[in-house]
Amino acid sequence: MNPDIQQEINFEVAMSILNDMIGRTSLEKLAEQKKEHPDQNLVARLDARFHQLWDERSALHYDNHVEIERVLNEYGSILKNGLSVMHG
Repeated sequence: MNPDIQQEINFEVAMSILNDMIGRTSLEKLAEQKKEHPDQNLVARLDARFHQLWDERSALHYDNHVEIERVLNEYGSILKNGLSVMHG
């Protein structure tokens, strides 16, 4: 496959992974907040994680091969294995 096409695919997959992680973080935070006695520490950590992921997505560039690979490996593994967004 043409390396440019592969890079474009990897970039788009990494962006999708970050979007999924952001969405799952929001859902985990909402679920915790709905509990009768939510763990405020967990809520704060989820909020921080949300902002971290948002910033990572905003900063991700098509030509940053190292960061794209990190997103694919680190967060792809979390999503593939159905782990909490706080895993890792």
